[in-house]
Amino acid sequence: MWNSKVSQMFEGYRQAYDSMEADPAIKRARQAIEQYQASLEKLKAPYREKMAETEAEIVEVILVQRESLTLHGVYARYARGRVSRSWKSIATDMQAPQELIDEHTKVGKPSVSVKVVMEDET
Repeated sequence: MWNSKVSQMFEGYRQAYDSMEADPAIKRARQAIEQYQASLEKLKAPYREKMAETEAEIVEVILVQRESLTLHGVYARYARGRVSRSWKSIATDMQAPQELIDEHTKVGKPSVSVKVVMEDET
């Protein structure tokens, strides 16, 4: 289905990724970073617990107040819930012709993301 040029692009991407992952300097750096991150998370844990407790209290207050608030360098942003209507359902219930519904239907731009998948993800 795909031509050989497309296959070569995918293969080249995968080879570059595999080479990067096999680089000993990258492996050492990743290991050092993981060790530092683990140490840092242990140090932050008691503070994060207190912040989570207080955040829950702040959320309750802001939900009642229904306004964003900044105090002591902490910003709690209030955003009302999203309101949505199914105009297509309304049009269908009103027995609008499908052509009219299609004429007023917008389709977003497609997107592509590229990532390396491990063997168990395929």
